[in-house]
Amino acid sequence: MLELDNGGIQVFDNTRSSGFGVRVLSGGAWGFDCSPLLNESEAKKIGRNAALLAKACSKLRKKKIKLLPVKPFRAYWGAKVKLDPFKVPLKQKVDFLRELSAKAFSFPQVKNLHGGMDFESEHKVFASSEGSFIVQDLLYSAVGYLLNVDNGDGAIPIAFNSEYPPWGWNGNYHGMGYETVNERQLKSGIAASVEKGLSLLSDMKEATTCPTGIIDCIGGLDIHHFAGHPIELDRINGAETNFAGTTFIKTDDLGKLKIGSKLINLEVNGNTVVRHRPKKDFGKYWKYFEIIQNKGDIYSPANYGYDDEGVPAKRLDIIKEGVLLRCLNSRETAQEAGQEYLTASMRAHGWNRPPIIRMHNMHILPGSTSIRKLIESTERGLIIGPPIPGMGAVWEVTQSRDRSKSVAPLGLSWEIKNGKIIRPVKGGIRSYEPLQLWKSVDAVCDEEVSTLDIVRCGKGQPHQSVVTFHRSSIFRQKNGVIE
Repeated sequence: MLELDNGGIQVFDNTRSSGFGVRVLSGGAWGFDCSPLLNESEAKKIGRNAALLAKACSKLRKKKIKLLPVKPFRAYWGAKVKLDPFKVPLKQKVDFLRELSAKAFSFPQVKNLHGGMDFESEHKVFASSEGSFIVQDLLYSAVGYLLNVDNGDGAIPIAFNSEYPPWGWNGNYHGMGYETVNERQLKSGIAASVEKGLSLLSDMKEATTCPTGIIDCIGGLDIHHFAGHPIELDRINGAETNFAGTTFIKTDDLGKLKIGSKLINLEVNGNTVVRHRPKKDFGKYWKYFEIIQNKGDIYSPANYGYDDEGVPAKRLDIIKEGVLLRCLNSRETAQEAGQEYLTASMRAHGWNRPPIIRMHNMHILPGSTSIRKLIESTERGLIIGPPIPGMGAVWEVTQSRDRSKSVAPLGLSWEIKNGKIIRPVKGGIRSYEPLQLWKSVDAVCDEEVSTLDIVRCGKGQPHQSVVTFHRSSIFRQKNGVIE
């Protein structure tokens, strides 16, 4: 990782880690141990330790663990890499970051710039006593910047190549190589970022009080917290309750629960590519939404060929026309619940962690409405603006994730009246039940205004962090409530 602050390199991190973990199922219970020492005698020792732990744990279990059978695979999978970032000279990377900084400070309104590059590779080998032997090479690449734009009356941070400005410059990871460092796009993006910052600052100054009452709300859906975590089968079963709450979903809900309107279709897809599409309305709506900025195809950083149980990743419908069909599972939980499918969702943070059920690529499928038609067909509405550090709602989510409320006023939004955006507004409290919100979606935009949510998600004890990737088109919630 390279980090740049106002033209100077502040961080250079070249961390490496290697080791192995052994998971043993014996006596109907799991045992796990790991080591950084890669030799045969250590492997035997760790295997024995894991078996002893499984034996000890089996005495405490009332019900023996069984696994849903899977076909063994002998395979290789690798990320789509055109240019290996680790073969690009360090000087070339540093020189480009400094050029980027110089370009930014050529604009007098730019007061600070924090940017960088981050490249992480992972070489994984999975072997099982059932006959699988799978080798995978994963790669996560990020490049971007966060700059402060100041118009003399105030300042605002604007991020490029990161869909969530509060997270800094490196929120947008891709499953690609150094080709993700599009130097021309990054440099030209500075002018657009400054323009956006100045426009938002002007709107913040002119913003009037947010209207209240029943009003249509336009924005992006929170896939991660309201359709990702709640459908993890370990959470549904009660095995995961502490780190990120419980869930309102039960196993009996699968195939029955109406979780959204007929326009809501959500998939998991082990290998996701976001194809570049010309965006005729990109410049017009960039201020209102964190629209995908890529000028080429994006390969998801959460792509992989097989999960850490040797299950092949694939595409599956999770929600179809508003009905919840499947949940994220493991071989153990699927067998226990009587499920015949596997979602390839078992992922480990690294060699020193056992795999647990995790999200990977989850997407709301695009609709057929253009953003222009969506706004023109809205009589009274609000565009809920992108998150702005220091200005925006703080969200409170209940333990079972069945209710959410902004416990601070909404930040910058824009009022729509009779199909036209008429003024910027601020304030107002938005309260909703996720099920009620998703059921009241009456329009989903096409791919032209897709947003990305790339999250390093934490779960488990001991803590595990993995990359997740969510794509959603802009939607309209009919009859939202603003207090």
